[in-house]
Amino acid sequence: MLEKVSTYIYDQKLIEQDDTILVAVSGGIDSMALLASLAKLKYNVGCGHINHRLRGSESNADAAFVRSYCLDNGIRYHHVEIPDDFFVSGNIHEKARNFRYQWLLNVADDHGYTKIATGHHMDDRIETFLMQAMRGTGLDGLESIPLINGIIIRPFLGIRRIEIEEFVLQNGILYREDSSNESDKYFRNKVRHQLMPIIDIIDTRQGKGLSRTLDNIGSSRLLLEGLIKKYKSEWIQIVKGEVIIDLQPIRMLDFGRELLYHLLSAYQFNYTQSTTIYDYYDDAAANFISSRYIAFLKNKQLYVSPISENDASELPIEVSFPSKVTIKDHTYTFEVIEAKANFQYFPDTVYLDADVVGESVTLRHWQNGDKMKPLGMSGDSQSLQDIFTNYKLTPTQKAYTIVMVANDQIASLLCWKTSDFFKVTNRTVNMLEIKEIIK
Repeated sequence: MLEKVSTYIYDQKLIEQDDTILVAVSGGIDSMALLASLAKLKYNVGCGHINHRLRGSESNADAAFVRSYCLDNGIRYHHVEIPDDFFVSGNIHEKARNFRYQWLLNVADDHGYTKIATGHHMDDRIETFLMQAMRGTGLDGLESIPLINGIIIRPFLGIRRIEIEEFVLQNGILYREDSSNESDKYFRNKVRHQLMPIIDIIDTRQGKGLSRTLDNIGSSRLLLEGLIKKYKSEWIQIVKGEVIIDLQPIRMLDFGRELLYHLLSAYQFNYTQSTTIYDYYDDAAANFISSRYIAFLKNKQLYVSPISENDASELPIEVSFPSKVTIKDHTYTFEVIEAKANFQYFPDTVYLDADVVGESVTLRHWQNGDKMKPLGMSGDSQSLQDIFTNYKLTPTQKAYTIVMVANDQIASLLCWKTSDFFKVTNRTVNMLEIKEIIK
């Protein structure tokens, strides 16, 4: 396998003679095989280990194992532990991945590494392709795991998992087993344990055809990026840090909907959002939020601005009771209290019937089509856009409005408006008190 890896590195121009390589090592079979093979090939390597602390003593044992291996083999060792409160909210896997790559980049910058190597192999690439295809994705997703991404390289992408298993067995390389890899409750493990063995039986080329398909998808993506860059220069202006996209000429193109999606994906907007923008491009009341940007429609143009770091929030999140949640520098407490006669209600506080709400709520940004029947309003539910218009909210105030959902219905506009359906009545036994803590 060593010769195959060496040839792959040379053919793909992954490593130059004077490169220093930081290898991301979890302690598992793939990363240990990568660290050992690059060291055996006499590359200048160091090791970076992230203790995610998600598996208790097992995670700590992984860290101790990797450190010991590096000390025994004279390999530079870098280590970080993720803080206790890091995974309180948000998508755990996405947060862990983002932390991992940012930390590796920081270590590379601080210690002079010119490349970062990860242990992804051909099976990982095929699995990711199948997962993305089943979920529904575009070229970026179908390309799966890129060979090169900035200074990040993946020397094992031309290697099958079985080759790695044979390599560690023949060379006596020890590694750690992650118990979570055996559970089929995770989508990737289902693909790995149930679908991949069937593909290996059917595919007599041992994944080479699928791998070439992924290479071709990557080439198509590069072509598409070139065309998008051309359109970007024609229809996008940047004025004082604000991106202005002229939607009218884009809508005249047969592929305008797809082009707009690719233009907006650079600002983390998804396909559903870009399609809504395309369809309602003359709706001056609409606004949209991605993980890092806020967009407003005005005069058939789209204005895109970055959200300041303090305003970026990881919504949606699920909240059970009691809880304290901080979003955009605002802190809210959620507590179930007994309903009493002559109860004193406080400002900056919302009270709901806790038994109607249930055991938890979801906090998210408001979306086009959201409706609610405000407390005391007669008739049918009202769209949030109409509520915002009636109260003369500014575009920024609208964009930052947080919706609280219980039992698939909007229960409140956080610490502002309450739904009539969840109101406290004389039959209420327990109340959910939601209080904004004013600093």
